[in-house]
Amino acid sequence: GEQPDEEWVEECIREKIFQYVHKEVPYSAVQENRRWARNPLDNRLKIEQDLLVPTRSHKKMVIGPAGRTLRLIQSEAESNIRGHMGEDVDLKLWVREAER
Repeated sequence: GEQPDEEWVEECIREKIFQYVHKEVPYSAVQENRRWARNPLDNRLKIEQDLLVPTRSHKKMVIGPAGRTLRLIQSEAESNIRGHMGEDVDLKLWVREAER
């Protein structure tokens, strides 16, 4: 069946989190769509998503040394999404500690 794009994108990002972040982190990360909108000027799709993690150490793991891990997750997910949707997409991920 056809999966709605939002679900597909979420799945794609989650896959990359599993690929680059080990241990229990991916299981405890919650994804929330922050923004899903077209830029009226160039019609590019802009997707922003929050990754909510339970603790500061989880947050550090997802961001990685000098932000490298998050950049990898973001750029690889972005290129998969572009391929899937057949258009230019800007993906931005934010990692935040979930409010207790």
